[in-house]
Amino acid sequence: MKTDRDSKYTFYTLKPGIYPNRTSLAHIHLTVLEPDGKYYWLEDYQFEGDASADR
Repeated sequence: MKTDRDSKYTFYTLKPGIYPNRTSLAHIHLTVLEPDGKYYWLEDYQFEGDASADR
């Protein structure tokens, strides 16, 4: 996705299924690609209220 003129963006996702080992909360990972071609990976984003894993 690209940002708008104000450098803002919105994205929508579905909560992914749990991992088979059930030790990790449901989460997504983001990779950011900058205009100059550099990219980097962001830590996982977890979902508020997720109780799918044993803590």
